[in-house]
Amino acid sequence: MNELSARVRLASEAQPLPKMWIGVLLGIICLVLEIAGIVFSRNGESPPIVHTAYLIISYGIWLYWLFCVYKFHEAVDRIPGYQHPITPARAVAFHFLPLFNIYWIFRWPTALAKFVNWRMQAKKMHGWIVGVLVLFSVIIFNAFDSFLGAMFLFGCGWYLNHRLKKAFTAPPVPESAMMSLSRNQILGL
Repeated sequence: MNELSARVRLASEAQPLPKMWIGVLLGIICLVLEIAGIVFSRNGESPPIVHTAYLIISYGIWLYWLFCVYKFHEAVDRIPGYQHPITPARAVAFHFLPLFNIYWIFRWPTALAKFVNWRMQAKKMHGWIVGVLVLFSVIIFNAFDSFLGAMFLFGCGWYLNHRLKKAFTAPPVPESAMMSLSRNQILGL
């Protein structure tokens, strides 16, 4: 194992990836609250305490997802020899810009896919697929069911975790494919 590979492994261990089970647990709590709202409903309305708890957990799911997005980019940003084009704060902040956030759902996974492909020196991930799945999750979460939306969303997170872990443990990148100093240029794949 060469020195750069050891530094990449240490950097990835120092910034652990987020735990997707927490998001899944929050989704399950949402499901329990949905069922409680149906069971204890009067005249088609759930009790105020159940409704309030449901809203708090729903917001908690979104906050935890944004935390996960932050941690994905933070872990990649600390990898030696790679200039990640998106800072962790920017990755989260652009989710709050109306209309632009639809584009952003596709942009940040594409940047992570470029890292994975560069680090593995092969086409192992397509960011647009993750973007489609995240958009699908958001639509389901907001329009249909929070539980299903959360399961899809954190399923995407699990996939990103899996791909990033594989990239972190990949063999060292050859010197000819190392990153330039510009944050906007990507060499290699």
